[in-house]
Amino acid sequence: MKKSWFLFVLFFTPVLAFAISPFDQQNQKTKPQFVFNQDVENIFQKALSHYSEKRYDIVEYELQSFQDNYPNNHRQTAIQYLIGRAQLFQKKWSAAENTLTQLLKQFPNSNYSDDACYLLAQIWFQQKKYDATAEELLTVLDTTHDPRLLHTTRDLLPNLLSDYLDAKELQSLRNQFHSDETQAQLRFAEGVQAYRNKNREAAKTIFQNWLTSFPNHPLRNDSERYLKLLTATPSSPMKIGVILPLTGYLQEEAKGLLSGIQYALKTNPAARETEIELIVKDSHDDMLATIDDIQSLLAQENLVAIIGEIESDKTAVIGALAQTRLVPVLAPTATESGLTASLPNIIQMNPDVSLRGEIIAEYAINHLNLHSFAILAPADQYGKNISDSFAQTVDQLNGTIIAETWYYEGATDLRDQFKYLRKLGLKRLDRDSLAMTLPGLSLAQIDSAINKMETMRQFTTDRRDGIPKFADSTAIPVTSIDAIFLPVYSDIIPYLAPQFALYNIRCQLLGGDYWNDEETLDNNANYLTGTIFCSDYFAEETNETFQRFRNQFRLDTGTTPGKMEIFGFDTMNFLLQGIRAGVNQPEELLHNLEQRKEFEGLLHSYNFDRKPRVNSFLNILKYQNNTITKLE
Repeated sequence: MKKSWFLFVLFFTPVLAFAISPFDQQNQKTKPQFVFNQDVENIFQKALSHYSEKRYDIVEYELQSFQDNYPNNHRQTAIQYLIGRAQLFQKKWSAAENTLTQLLKQFPNSNYSDDACYLLAQIWFQQKKYDATAEELLTVLDTTHDPRLLHTTRDLLPNLLSDYLDAKELQSLRNQFHSDETQAQLRFAEGVQAYRNKNREAAKTIFQNWLTSFPNHPLRNDSERYLKLLTATPSSPMKIGVILPLTGYLQEEAKGLLSGIQYALKTNPAARETEIELIVKDSHDDMLATIDDIQSLLAQENLVAIIGEIESDKTAVIGALAQTRLVPVLAPTATESGLTASLPNIIQMNPDVSLRGEIIAEYAINHLNLHSFAILAPADQYGKNISDSFAQTVDQLNGTIIAETWYYEGATDLRDQFKYLRKLGLKRLDRDSLAMTLPGLSLAQIDSAINKMETMRQFTTDRRDGIPKFADSTAIPVTSIDAIFLPVYSDIIPYLAPQFALYNIRCQLLGGDYWNDEETLDNNANYLTGTIFCSDYFAEETNETFQRFRNQFRLDTGTTPGKMEIFGFDTMNFLLQGIRAGVNQPEELLHNLEQRKEFEGLLHSYNFDRKPRVNSFLNILKYQNNTITKLE
């Protein structure tokens, strides 16, 4: 049995809050006498502070260094438990096991005993001792009065028992645990295994008896769903179509998406509860081939949904043809604005271009307190859409767009654009300065004075020949623009960065999603440190969820997951969430997915409440000290 199921590992973490009362932290039911010691209290509170800062090595060192010198103090079990947690977070499995086992042996009635058992279950799971993991969690389920632990353990056990234990191990545990709560969990797992093994009659009997024996258990809805599947007339598998350019210019991205889709189908329990067939089509990065693919899929019986394509124009064609049968189309990467407005069967898992402009503008004004902006963007549809959205949002939030300028594809010389922005910035600087120093001047008088100042600034005298020359005035910093929005492509950043620095415009740089390229930023770090930009993807190396996913994905597939694999994984899991609700018709599935305003993906939540059927979550990132960090 012992399957490698990532979704279980994802939720099985030791990140549980634990209550610390003001005094008598052991809080033993037998109430032994503990001696209050202020030194111990001070050190313990300091350790708690370090723990909240995730400085687990310091916590372990501080508490172990004096534990033996203060026996029978009022923090004895709390200290021992906190040491075990600190060791676990450092992945010191053996040390944490010894600490927690000793705690349970010395103080079996401690209020921390249930938490200690839960942490031991985490250690056993990491060591692939799944029967011991189940035993610890069932013990917690039998003994805890903590709603937090009870809820978490109830969530974990069904998948642990059905995915990682075999029938013999389940029977052994049934002989060991006899409470209604534990028996309900174990019998439910037996029913799930019988269903997956296609032993329909045995599974039906188990779930019928289960519902009679445990009518008010939290697993009741799941049991009823299984019984409904077992009593229904067997039908053909539901089919999900996938259309991607598996050959052609975007083949690497397409293969990554497909790998993530397939991995979600393999690991999500909803796929095991329902027969699902994945039909993969190669669009060859060609529009006519894409049309042939969608027509072929629509001719299939029991087609419930389609995932694809990578590019927005092909996604629109897929959506238009699929709309004739009301088949939902999930677009993992399409960012074209207006897709869902004209095609109500498309769900965009990636924010569209307009949302990107809105979100970075809102962050700049609401969080960075910036108010005056310039824009330099590519003169194409992407540049126009994101710039228009940015400018409209700035206007709505009472900000000011001072200037907007463009560059054409292939351009590397942006000096004219920055010269233009600098000129307008100096003019605004002069206007603000005059208005402040001479408040009685009219606007016409201010403009007249500025024109004279510009003429004086424009020329100087070369001392060698006395001939007027254009002055190099870039030594004067422009400080009248709060930020420049640069939704440019990553290939132009190496040209843009030094030219921006040359024109001495002192302001915040704001970028679009093409700035999420650490190598390019590092190569131009002297010019770009402090840049803030938005991106649909960000995976911190220290993120434990990402680490677990990446490691398990490598073990199962032999490849390392990246952006596209995660997009594919999240898209398929979102789709399977709708199917798991018992929906098996395209129109019903589309309605079900439309109602889901939030979905918890691997790295972030997907939000669909801002614009119908378009995810509005974006990472706000900052490049500083040769590192990209997440701000929001």
